[in-house]
Amino acid sequence: MTLLSRLKQVDRDQFAAVALDLLEQESGPQLDPDLIFNMIGGMEGLDAVEQNCDVLIDLASYVQRWYPEALEIAEELRLNSREIQWHISRLRGAARTGHMYEQFPIYAQRAVATYYLMTRSLLILYKEGQVPGFAELQSAL
Repeated sequence: MTLLSRLKQVDRDQFAAVALDLLEQESGPQLDPDLIFNMIGGMEGLDAVEQNCDVLIDLASYVQRWYPEALEIAEELRLNSREIQWHISRLRGAARTGHMYEQFPIYAQRAVATYYLMTRSLLILYKEGQVPGFAELQSAL
């Protein structure tokens, strides 16, 4: 798939750990802010996530040709992408005002968690729809 070649590489294990720290901790996130920054590769990692959101949406839209139910997933991914863009724009604003350090763990972890959920939704769509290329998508994400 040529769409997969547009995906920017991120450390999916590190991203999953950051996301699950937020999603699964009843008492709130436990990871140290400096660790979060290092695990996701700082703003460069978030830039890759932002670019990958467009690819995830394109991948879901591709499936719509054969699996009309994919429309709902594609719309959900679009909304998730806007949320991620909002979190990243908040971080860019914080960087301009010198407050990146305090804001990074809050917004970055939320962006990563949303991205993680996007990848899971897309994988489920491909698996349930028996879409060709599921194995390649799974290894790319």
